[in-house]
Amino acid sequence: MADQNNNNEINEIQKFVNLWSETYKPLAWTSIVYFVFWYPPWTLFCLAWVTFTALISLVSLIIPPLGYCFCIGSVISWRSLARIELLTVSYCINPKNFIKDSITEIERNGGLFYPITKISPTRTAFPGYIQFGAEFVSHQHTRNCFFYFTFYKTFTLLLFVVLFPVFLLISLPPFTLFGLPLACKFTREFGEEIVVHARLQIQHAFTSTFVLDPFTIPMKLFNKLTIHEKAILDEITEIVDKIEK
Repeated sequence: MADQNNNNEINEIQKFVNLWSETYKPLAWTSIVYFVFWYPPWTLFCLAWVTFTALISLVSLIIPPLGYCFCIGSVISWRSLARIELLTVSYCINPKNFIKDSITEIERNGGLFYPITKISPTRTAFPGYIQFGAEFVSHQHTRNCFFYFTFYKTFTLLLFVVLFPVFLLISLPPFTLFGLPLACKFTREFGEEIVVHARLQIQHAFTSTFVLDPFTIPMKLFNKLTIHEKAILDEITEIVDKIEK
């Protein structure tokens, strides 16, 4: 009986050590920095810019020559934002060389960096002003950029707004000992998921295979928790409920 109790204590200590090791992982803290200081203002800027330029472009079509220039300029700016997004979001998984290595990594994994001023990687020749404008504006990559910044990224920001107070609460006393490593693990894995989703949404076509629901991320991350970590989270939830009552 004594040996069994000792083994149980050793197992519990090992589980705690494994859990607390999350606080020593650099990617957890780089994701925290990214989501707290960069993600909210950048997301709001992209949403405002893409929405504003889309509306201006539609209105300007009343005067075709002017509308053509506005549409081309708007699409170039969206693709530029998408390029910045793919580079900066990689900070969550590669903080040291996220700008230098992101393009190489995406291309190595079978992706292509779409050109900013060309129709596509396979359509680089200039076919004429009218045909270029029609194909450039209606291209799948252009639609991907628009929907990513106006819908998907906005929804992920709402997720952050909901989850951030929860992570902050469980990281503070009296929950710090167990809550902080859980918050670090959630944030690290959330950052990894955001990178995957950004590359799929922007670089690939919007087929049924690649349309990713951002609201599935929390459930996916929760399912990755061990039984021990879920039990800790349940205990913290119970304590918070008692405090509120």
